[in-house]
Amino acid sequence: MNYSAIFYIAFIICTFIICDAQNLGFGPKLKCYQCNSRTQPHCADPFDNRTFILEPCPDNGQNYSRCMKKLVEFYYDRKWIRRIERGCAVEGEIGREEGRWCHTVEGTQRVIARYCYCNNKQGCNGARPKNLSLFLLFIPVVLSSTLLLIQIREHPLFTFSILFTFAFIML
Repeated sequence: MNYSAIFYIAFIICTFIICDAQNLGFGPKLKCYQCNSRTQPHCADPFDNRTFILEPCPDNGQNYSRCMKKLVEFYYDRKWIRRIERGCAVEGEIGREEGRWCHTVEGTQRVIARYCYCNNKQGCNGARPKNLSLFLLFIPVVLSSTLLLIQIREHPLFTFSILFTFAFIML
């Protein structure tokens, strides 16, 4: 039995899991961007994910299950002021399209608040994802395919393993 084909399939599965596990929300703790535009101007929109690191949600007994972005606009001193806070949340309705739709509340005294909750991946309260994990998956797939092509070219599982690889890339 040629074990290189089995190794190849296992390698592809492990690569996918390693590259995408944190993005899918698996791992020791939920991580969200945590900042406030009042004291940290780079927290405002447009948000650049490179200006803040993902931080694990606090370990204070709360069961954090989602990330949150709160946008508050209020009228003060004859002008509209906008504040954005990003952090962890225990509850809140997940918006449509993976949290890209927000719940708006209009208060008295010219105050508008938008609450956005998401739980589809680590750091989902930042800018839209850039699908870096698929790119990271592609590199080891190409390298391993090239190296193993010579060894398993005539193996019956070769065609299956190639189709399996492309199925993961296309997801």
